[in-house]
Amino acid sequence: MGDILDDIASFHIYDQDYSLRVGSESNAARLAKITDLVDHKMKEVAACYINLSAKQIAVLAALNLADDYIEIQERLISDQSDNGGYPDYDACLPAYIEKIESFLEVKGQ
Repeated sequence: MGDILDDIASFHIYDQDYSLRVGSESNAARLAKITDLVDHKMKEVAACYINLSAKQIAVLAALNLADDYIEIQERLISDQSDNGGYPDYDACLPAYIEKIESFLEVKGQ
């Protein structure tokens, strides 16, 4: 994450700089996590498909992120149904930890 001027922060995603409006330091920190995730996903897609344009990479990255999101939603709904309407966090946690660790592992390389 870059500098915060008033309520605008600069971020770097896939070799492109963006200035985005943020309301607070905590929003800026959250947005930094989001932009890091998008940057990571775009680089992951680009590594697999070297002949795609940046626009095509962005679309595939968005589809991958949406798929991850829907998978988590479906898991939570399924776990709630199986657990009397409450999520089974013990069952979900290992999968979430694995996703986070794989993201951090790739990012740390």
